[in-house]
Amino acid sequence: MSGTGEVILIVVLLGIVWVLPILGIIDAARRPAWAFQQTGENKNTWIVFMILSFVPFPIVSLAGIGASAVYFVGRRKKILAAQALGQQAVVMQPSVP
Repeated sequence: MSGTGEVILIVVLLGIVWVLPILGIIDAARRPAWAFQQTGENKNTWIVFMILSFVPFPIVSLAGIGASAVYFVGRRKKILAAQALGQQAVVMQPSVP
């Protein structure tokens, strides 16, 4: 591999290792806790798992990166759907006189 190719690979890997957990933490923090609860998840647990990406022990760090990937691939869609349904239910509820 050439020097430029190696640099690009390192930048891409660092992007995954650092940016994915940061985006996951920000996204999870912006979602309401009740949307997590409706999907059987815990908001704080997911945020803590993603924070583990920044612990300087490789196995723990990999677990945090894995949690970030799982959050984006599987859990986020369910949480977004629960949030959308919850917001619709609030809008559609009749007002009480």
